[in-house]
Amino acid sequence: MSNNKEDMIKEISDVLKENKKIKTITFKMTMCRLIPRLSSLLTIPFLFLGVFLFKMKDDFAFLRKLPDFLLPICVIVVVCLVLTTLFSRKALNKKFEILENEFYKILYKNDKVEMIYEKYFIENCGNSNVSGIDIIFEKSSAFLERGKGNHKNYMKDLKVVSDFNVNRLEFNINGKKAIFIINSPLKFVERRGKSTVTYYVSSNAIFIDNKFYDYTFSGVKVKPGKAKEENYKTESVAFNKLYRINKSQNDLIAPKFLSPKIIDGLTQIDIKDFHSVGVEDYVHFDRCSSGKAVYPIGVMDIKKVLNWNKLAKLVVDKMELDVKLFKDSLKVIDLFA
Repeated sequence: MSNNKEDMIKEISDVLKENKKIKTITFKMTMCRLIPRLSSLLTIPFLFLGVFLFKMKDDFAFLRKLPDFLLPICVIVVVCLVLTTLFSRKALNKKFEILENEFYKILYKNDKVEMIYEKYFIENCGNSNVSGIDIIFEKSSAFLERGKGNHKNYMKDLKVVSDFNVNRLEFNINGKKAIFIINSPLKFVERRGKSTVTYYVSSNAIFIDNKFYDYTFSGVKVKPGKAKEENYKTESVAFNKLYRINKSQNDLIAPKFLSPKIIDGLTQIDIKDFHSVGVEDYVHFDRCSSGKAVYPIGVMDIKKVLNWNKLAKLVVDKMELDVKLFKDSLKVIDLFA
């Protein structure tokens, strides 16, 4: 298998075109997106025709010869099209979500596509300590859930993920089992005066088996931001300017957790969406950002894609993004491996 992007796009495009089930599903998905749009488009000419007949019938002789029922028919058609658009959209969106999940199941159960994905991860993760990479594809959808409240508050109080029944990358690092996941993004619609602003919040996390820290370390967490007066401070001025730990100056857990290796490593790492690194039942590093929505591993927004090459390019682009996020997270979690 080639690692060249154009070659990978062609390989995946060929797989898509050869699979009859994918062809059927993508056709149905296309119809789910087109029906509401066609209904909306057809509404316009019938609406104009109805208005034209109503306004101009008495001014033109040929219009007076038209049957009287033509205007009511135009009105009925417009009403039917509007109702079809309104009431079918929700049902068709649900149908699209079901079809989309089926699409991903078939796509990633294909041995060739799965092999391309896993091989790309193996060859590009950039860490020789990583082995046994296995991508698990669960339920997949690019439909956005609505977040509650303010997106900044959500990001500030982001909880560590506890549900691993999602698309995930399972692997070993220095002999320890590890998992990498990208969470489903959330959509926040917030009031700004008389208008609204939409924010998309994306997050991902990486976990490794905890073999070093006992129960007394549970809940310890390091976050970006200058250490406050009450926080434990290390001997590294640079570290204290960049990070703070949720332990006090006289807490014995803090110096045990922040070893010289971890202090030096975190000081040299520059990851803009760094949210926290800490200990629960496992050691975790999680990241969070607002901006463009980033979907779970292997999931793309395919709503507007209508040809095989564009779809294949989306798969490859997503593959590249997933690997980049994974590589960046490895830089931190490798310090604890």
